[in-house]
Amino acid sequence: MVLEMLLVYSLLCLIISFLSTYLVTQKYIKYAKEHGILTHDAHKPGKPLVANRGGLSFLVLPPIIITTSLILDYVANLRLLKDAIALSISFLIIAFVGYLDDTRDLGLVKVPLMLLGGLPFIILGTYVPRPIIPFIGAARLTIVYPLGILLTYLVIPNAFNMIDVQNGVMCSAAISVLTALVFWSLILSRPEAILLSIILGGIIGFFLLNMYPAKVLPGNIGSYGVGALITGAIILSRLEYVALIALLPVILHGFYLLRSIGGLMTKEKISEKMGRPVYVDENGVIHPMPYSNAPFSLTRMFVVIYGPMPESEIVKKYYSIFAFSCFLAILTGFFML
Repeated sequence: MVLEMLLVYSLLCLIISFLSTYLVTQKYIKYAKEHGILTHDAHKPGKPLVANRGGLSFLVLPPIIITTSLILDYVANLRLLKDAIALSISFLIIAFVGYLDDTRDLGLVKVPLMLLGGLPFIILGTYVPRPIIPFIGAARLTIVYPLGILLTYLVIPNAFNMIDVQNGVMCSAAISVLTALVFWSLILSRPEAILLSIILGGIIGFFLLNMYPAKVLPGNIGSYGVGALITGAIILSRLEYVALIALLPVILHGFYLLRSIGGLMTKEKISEKMGRPVYVDENGVIHPMPYSNAPFSLTRMFVVIYGPMPESEIVKKYYSIFAFSCFLAILTGFFML
């Protein structure tokens, strides 16, 4: 496809998904307040109540993804429909697991259920088992790659759930990854950039209402759902090495958290067994817990290194890390040219 047309389609789709998700999220916030779907914002003085399970707003994205693919397949013969179906079904599976975890607390049962998210891509064959490795080229992984898809759905949605620690942090991590993937998909003139732009627009729309001070929190349905969208975007873009660099802060945060608590454990069990990594004083300043075996988090690392600070300053440090990882990911892409 001509790059100019791809840019136009991608930008148009990004705007549509941005506006749709933003407006739906606003409506959902009002609905959540009226029906008591609220939770405490734990890192603010007095722990005020805000709308919860805002990830339900992302359910507007599959219709946009599939409708766009149908139109562009007819108008420009882009053959995106099968990719769109796999991406949408995968998201709905993982989002449903997140919703069940929000409403019923699945515990560790949800971990193997994440594997189901990879099945639509494997069954429909919407993947290319030849990932490009910098300095080496395309690797042929016909047997291993489908197993890698399942493993990725096990890792990334859980990693995004674990990085959902302060207002806007999880969404900003997703935006950094998608920005790098969309950039290189456009440079390489891959039509999948349109689908990635829809995801990016939707997450930006939600982010504006989730950033500090948040009017809505995503809940597990949101963090797992975003993780599923990111995983699907990586598979469709065929830019695994770019995504890996952009995801490093998220993956390392999850790895060191699991290491610090001694294995897989739900958030509730972590708090019950080991406590929280930080606490908030009456002035809204976040401090590290005063014991050495507190669970690891990037937030704890920030307040240990830089000293106690309010949430507004902590989220800026997260944004800076994600922006830098996005820059490195884009830079990494040049090694394949």
